[in-house]
Amino acid sequence: MFITKVVSKGKNGKSYTSILLRQSVRVGSKVKSKTLAVLTHLPPHVLAAVRRAIAQPANGLCELADASEGSLRLRHGQSFGAVWVVDQIAQQLGIKQALEAAVRKANKYLEEHPRAKVDTQRKHLAARLASLQVQDWLQLTVNQRRLVLTLDAPALQAEAQLDGCYVVETDLKTTQADAQTVHDRYKDLALVERDFRTLKTGHLEFRPWFVCTEDNTQAHALTAMMALKVRRYLERAWW
Repeated sequence: MFITKVVSKGKNGKSYTSILLRQSVRVGSKVKSKTLAVLTHLPPHVLAAVRRAIAQPANGLCELADASEGSLRLRHGQSFGAVWVVDQIAQQLGIKQALEAAVRKANKYLEEHPRAKVDTQRKHLAARLASLQVQDWLQLTVNQRRLVLTLDAPALQAEAQLDGCYVVETDLKTTQADAQTVHDRYKDLALVERDFRTLKTGHLEFRPWFVCTEDNTQAHALTAMMALKVRRYLERAWW
């Protein structure tokens, strides 16, 4: 993923600047960019935090949160600090206020249209909560024909009790791998994730979308893997 700035001109001659979160995807022999999110309206400090999150080293919390491979599946207790930060950012960006305004608008619509279905409005707002990832501590309930948005403090506290806890699940039988083996293989995935991030965002900056042909791509990948082995050797020698 990467963040890019796009400047476009409208019919009136004015220039419009958009900040986009994009991902490079290969379609046949071509490489195209897919827009994942529009970040234009984010404050500068939040945008800087997103940039740091994309470029962060692999030895951070992301190794636990993102690692998943093959038969292993991770259930991770999110850091309470992360939950608090998301809640604070939600307040700064006015997400709660915007949702409350949406609830008021929905309630007004239900008052003006007695035959309108409450469940339709509830599903629409619930989808917005899910898209903003705040449904764990912002609860949407129905009281007769009115929608009510409340902050669930116990749910926020429950997240804090799971701080740092995670469970590794596997579909392998105990005869195939015991608990220690599963644990060790999961830990190995952190090394794979670290190498991947080193190739993509570290010193090597492996960028496959700059090459198009199959031979060039394979040569580029081979060169990057050789550079990674050199970097590993230097790490062991220096540290």
